[in-house]
Amino acid sequence: MPFLFDFSVALLLLIFGKQINPRFLSRASWKALFGIALAGTGAFLIFQSYLQYQAFQKGLIGSVLGSEDGTVWFLSYLRFHIWNTYLVSFLVSVIFFWMARWLNVRRGELLFYSEEPWIAVTSIFLVGYPGVIFYAILMAFVMVFGSARRSMRRGGGERFSPYLLWAPLAIFVILIVSVFFERQGWWASFRF
Repeated sequence: MPFLFDFSVALLLLIFGKQINPRFLSRASWKALFGIALAGTGAFLIFQSYLQYQAFQKGLIGSVLGSEDGTVWFLSYLRFHIWNTYLVSFLVSVIFFWMARWLNVRRGELLFYSEEPWIAVTSIFLVGYPGVIFYAILMAFVMVFGSARRSMRRGGGERFSPYLLWAPLAIFVILIVSVFFERQGWWASFRF
């Protein structure tokens, strides 16, 4: 899906630009950027579903699509082949958002900056599934390495903040997945 690749990378670059320079896109809030990610991805997936319906209707399957069983089959086909990538990553991002907010409140706002859960949720969503698995592993590795390095250099006390790493690591994962992993046979085993 080249459009979603370009859209995701462009939106993540905008997010990273806003992180570095807060005056960049000053009117765009973090919630609005997440909404743009949802709306843009959803609109494209709806359009792609429509194109798939048109292609099936013109083929041999067209007569089956009007029946109840054909409609159920077509909707499950769409969910599996088109929507699952972003439905799963949306679910993971929502779970992460609520856990991050809950932990942040519980720890006295020490874990994340106020806008950081929105940045993380947008990044997690745009990575898609199964890239979100690789993203979580990479982010955990970077967090452990960064925390260990910071405590060795400064003797502890300060926390390692992944604030500026959410969007760049998401771009990295999207690039790695689209360039290397999607061409590998084992990568298809993560799809369901």
